[in-house]
Amino acid sequence: MQVISINPDDKSLAMLSIPRDLYVTMKSPSYAGKINRVYNLGNEKTKEGGANLMKQKIGEILDLPIHYYVGVDFTGFKKAVDAVGGIDVYVDKDLYDPSYPADDMINFSPFKISAGMQHMNGDTALKYARSRESTSDFDRSARQQKVISAFKDKILSSGVLNNLEKVISLANIAGSNIKTDLSVAEIKELAKIVKELDKSKTISKVLDNDQDGPFYSDSSSGTFYLKPKSGSWKEVQKIAHEIFTDPFLKREAANIEIINASHSSIATIADLSSTLKSYGYNIVKTSTSKSFQKETEIYDYSNGNKKYTLEFLANRLRASVITKQQSSGAGVDLQLIVGDNYKEAYVKGKN
Repeated sequence: MQVISINPDDKSLAMLSIPRDLYVTMKSPSYAGKINRVYNLGNEKTKEGGANLMKQKIGEILDLPIHYYVGVDFTGFKKAVDAVGGIDVYVDKDLYDPSYPADDMINFSPFKISAGMQHMNGDTALKYARSRESTSDFDRSARQQKVISAFKDKILSSGVLNNLEKVISLANIAGSNIKTDLSVAEIKELAKIVKELDKSKTISKVLDNDQDGPFYSDSSSGTFYLKPKSGSWKEVQKIAHEIFTDPFLKREAANIEIINASHSSIATIADLSSTLKSYGYNIVKTSTSKSFQKETEIYDYSNGNKKYTLEFLANRLRASVITKQQSSGAGVDLQLIVGDNYKEAYVKGKN
């Protein structure tokens, strides 16, 4: 699974892989197990239940709203790649998978590809993206990101979106092989945005269990799972917010001062500042109040010009907003007054 974000402001694209072996828990429906089962659980309830439940769960894990989903079956994937004339992918190392499943899903169809730049048709691209047996799920996630990036580059470089015949071909493929909750109007708007993407501004990240990764392997129950090292999703969320910078926060660029009016330690406030910065908030100053207060408040000195940042920050911190008519006198748009009701869980992941 890949989470993809497109920023129309700076014409960038970011991708983050969600490993299929990730251990998750849910209350409704009651479930504890691998995340790749969530889609089927939702579909047992309603036709669109799987996608909606997956969007909800991934959104909780990443602390980000998942607005849309796109599901592509194997046939649609192959046809889409062939429709644009194939894609060019740099293969990092030789790959041999003796156990790649044949079309009948009973026998094997060994797959082999050499290192170096390779032009792939739909069938080869699918095998390259799916192969797992001789490598790992993390390697496969990285290859999937490379294939998606190559497909995007092909569309941009070959003028596919300006070729009516190819657009119609892709639309026909989408109609029978792709599931999405994007409307026709939204797809048209997305196509316009994709045409303007800067090929050099693509970020991809694989969440894994390496030494620096956020997960560890756990087979104590007899089943292989990936679980967060920290015991919560906070490290995953930090990574997600770093690569999926909110375009509205970036556009408003509100100058924010944090004032500690709580009994929280200096370290706690410093951690709050660091976390908000990683999420895209522009924290320009931190200070300590001479008095304490119970409730967290935000003073708005922006004359209504930082509405998105203000709303997002207030909702995140359960803070009340007080509009100020005068200037802060320090070039600050918003002052975050941290009260004793502040909880670290407001900005960091829960289990």
